[in-house]
Amino acid sequence: TCIFLYLNPCGRVDGIGKTGYIILSDFDYLWRKTMQKIILLEDGIKNYIRHCARERKLSENTLKSYRIVLNKFRRFVRKNMQIDQIQEVTKEVIRVYLEHLNESWKSSTARHHINVVQGFFSYLEENEIIEDTPFRKMHIRIREPKRLPEALSLGEMNRILKAVYSSPAPESGLEEHLAEMIHWRDCVIIEFLFSTGMRVQELCGLKFEDFDREEGIITVIGKGDKQRRCYITDRRVLEVYERYLKYRQCYAKNDRHIFITRFESPMSTQGVRDLVTKYTELAGIRRKVTPHTFRHTFASMLVEEGVDLSHIQKYMGHSTISTTQIYLHISDQNARRVLMDKHPRGQIDTGRYLR
Repeated sequence: TCIFLYLNPCGRVDGIGKTGYIILSDFDYLWRKTMQKIILLEDGIKNYIRHCARERKLSENTLKSYRIVLNKFRRFVRKNMQIDQIQEVTKEVIRVYLEHLNESWKSSTARHHINVVQGFFSYLEENEIIEDTPFRKMHIRIREPKRLPEALSLGEMNRILKAVYSSPAPESGLEEHLAEMIHWRDCVIIEFLFSTGMRVQELCGLKFEDFDREEGIITVIGKGDKQRRCYITDRRVLEVYERYLKYRQCYAKNDRHIFITRFESPMSTQGVRDLVTKYTELAGIRRKVTPHTFRHTFASMLVEEGVDLSHIQKYMGHSTISTTQIYLHISDQNARRVLMDKHPRGQIDTGRYLR
């Protein structure tokens, strides 16, 4: 005889008793089968995020992204297929979800979502929580529309800068000194986005020690914790920054973040997005403009000015030159538009020969 552990539905020991011969592998098999029946998607996701934080040492931004994607997946299968448990997710469920992604999101977002979900189920399989991942031998097809990043024109950029510099105090009732700080903060944020092409997360994470004001060099930590340098080369932008510091130094003195809110907390990425939307609307621009639009504008304008792609790759923090090459297509579009508008052939009328 040997000792046999009685497990309750939660996988805990309810009692100890004697039984006939049982080998450890049988016990492991029974335990895994029990656990497979009771693990909910919600619990599995929490465990996976914990694993990604402790074992894979992923960044907070990545963990936040994984959590959002996996919870969207969980809510989707629950709402549309009444699925709560991990083992209920089959290949057919994944196919329906993939179709939803293709219909609802652009290709890069859809690919990110499906990659995160696939990684989650691979983790479950590796840890024997499920026998097989539903992605096994499954062909994943993401629709690839030819979509180029949208950039602002020089005229639109001029209108946005005019809007931010000439805007009144942010809100009535604010103390005058604080209102000035917010005004100059907004000016610096727009100038930094346009002048450097940095990502919004990088901007919000900037601290005073990251900016060498004398040299105009900003050290940022980008994707994959890669460090790179951004450059502020326009004297007027540096002057605006100094004016902002004059007011900034009176608030949140123990916080090293450059950009803060009126509540003296670090600026959030959503706060910057709202700020960009505000000044875009004030500038009379009706299409959607995000902080990332400034990044595209920065790169596409440099391409139009003939800057070498390898330099732009370095400024943008792209890991491969192929990512940077997409801005060549934007330059081609602009070149075609300029030729259509400016070529003297348009001034010669030969229509009478075609009648």
